Amino acid sequence: MNSQTVEVNNGQVADQLHVTDQLRFDFHVKLPIVVRPSAGQITSDAGLLPIRQFDARWRYTRRMAACLGEGLADTSCRRTHPFELMLRQRLFGIIAGYEDCNDHDTLRDDPVFKLVAGRLPEGNALASQPTLSRFENTPEPRVLNRLIDFHIATGVERLKSHHGGKVPTKIILDLDATDDPTHGQQHLTFFHREGTNLRFIVTNRANIYTHEDAMRCYDEYVLRGESEHRMDELKNGLSMDRLSCHRYMANFFRLMLHVAAMNLLNAQRDSAELPEVVRKGQPCTWRTYVVKVAATVIQSARRVLVELASNWPWWETYRAVSIRSNAFFAPPPAPA
Repeated sequence: MNSQTVEVNNGQVADQLHVTDQLRFDFHVKLPIVVRPSAGQITSDAGLLPIRQFDARWRYTRRMAACLGEGLADTSCRRTHPFELMLRQRLFGIIAGYEDCNDHDTLRDDPVFKLVAGRLPEGNALASQPTLSRFENTPEPRVLNRLIDFHIATGVERLKSHHGGKVPTKIILDLDATDDPTHGQQHLTFFHREGTNLRFIVTNRANIYTHEDAMRCYDEYVLRGESEHRMDELKNGLSMDRLSCHRYMANFFRLMLHVAAMNLLNAQRDSAELPEVVRKGQPCTWRTYVVKVAATVIQSARRVLVELASNWPWWETYRAVSIRSNAFFAPPPAPA
């Protein structure tokens, strides 16, 4: 292990940095190239900031966190890491492609993750993996029911917003099933079946009596296609199937987090003012054009300055997303 003093941008000498991985490349003819971790406030996910701004305008994660208030155990970690901060830590991690709690053992010190969660870059570290795991294992059934109601209510809000403030006279619910195998000693594993690819149809159509009638109905069903794209975004783009907790309730809560990440991203991109590449782009496209941009973060007494990589080619897309976030206005939700 190498240990050496590293100077940061403001000229001050940082603490001793223990460089565990220092790499050398010799392909350049004039000087060797050394790669090592930096001691400065640097992030690779500065594109989460405009998404967090949109979230704040919509009051999305704040209202989602309110659903947790009365059904989670009041533990000592809650005083250090409030539910709202841990919720944002996990949700924005999913959007950025960090679907595992283990990732947050490093991300808890990332300056942008601190900002989106609700802390300053020089503030205390965010929750660690064990704390987040305990957080995911605390919801009771009534909390999960409130989260389901929250997703329905915010879905209706977005529907109204998309249609000029009114619910359309006709709504088609395009449902699709997906498979998420259980493993080992996970709760309810015995209900899963790993061999025959079983399919079923639920329909209110008349005259479905025989196997041939059902197959004809199914053949018409599979042609609709659009919900398959949304399922692909949720399951593959946002790793919805990363449900590895032992307890069923914890996996249910994780599923709610992944659904919330999908709904927030879907609402963010629902604007004709955005470039088509992100308006129609899947989560991986958003990471390329918006989220994954390197930046230095400097906290002073009067502001937090985030300086993006100057040669990053997608600044105009980032700017358009930021304008969308700042201009968004969500009316207060209707009383229950």
